[in-house]
Amino acid sequence: MRLDHSLLVETCMNTGADYFALVEDDIVASQDWFPRLEKGLKFVEGVVVSSNNRDKKEEWLYLRLFYSELLMGWNSEEWPTYLGWSCTVYAAVLVSFLVLRSKRWCCFGRKRTARQGAADVSRYATAMFFGLWLPALIALWFLSGRVSTSRVNPFAWTSHGVREMMNYGCCAQGLVFPKRQLPGVFKLMRYPPYRFPGDMILEGYAGDHGLKKWALDPSVFQHVGFTESSAGPRRAEVWNFSFERMSPKTTGWGWGG
Repeated sequence: MRLDHSLLVETCMNTGADYFALVEDDIVASQDWFPRLEKGLKFVEGVVVSSNNRDKKEEWLYLRLFYSELLMGWNSEEWPTYLGWSCTVYAAVLVSFLVLRSKRWCCFGRKRTARQGAADVSRYATAMFFGLWLPALIALWFLSGRVSTSRVNPFAWTSHGVREMMNYGCCAQGLVFPKRQLPGVFKLMRYPPYRFPGDMILEGYAGDHGLKKWALDPSVFQHVGFTESSAGPRRAEVWNFSFERMSPKTTGWGWGG
């Protein structure tokens, strides 16, 4: 498949087109996919960053026409980050509790504290909260899934309809590359450093070269394939939920032919 992609990229480079759209055949599209693509390209080409007190256009690798929220879950590679944030939340709650407790002690003094029985209950509840309930709440956050807790917001509105793509994006059903990135993409596909699917090595390439990744949101494509080409006859479970929220009656979006 990587060789097929490299041949397509090479052919597109020879045409001199400004952009190369890699589109697989197992998709359906919204009616307005092309106008939204034009609007998205206009936005990403206009994004600038400040460097050494000078503004310059921010380089980007691709604009996604499709992505799957199913593969935006927790990743084992990022466990130090998850552990760090969990410890930070725990420590912040603990410090806040100790500060409030010390202020209460200073305001009311030792003589006006509750009776010994109530104090024992308070200590028991504190131990339960920090020993069981707070860790359980943190665990519940992770159990609810990354898609639920930190996904691209499907209800947020922007005039350009473009979001920055998070890490571990999938898949290659619809990707648009600018002409200036095609030589690097061609070399990557023709001589891949790893025997990974094309969309996976693209993610690494973007990170190594400091290139931004963008996605149209909601997705303008929907994957309708039944099996995965990279995993034999295994049933495919690659969807975009935001695409299913689009309705021709309410938004003017519909199904493409």
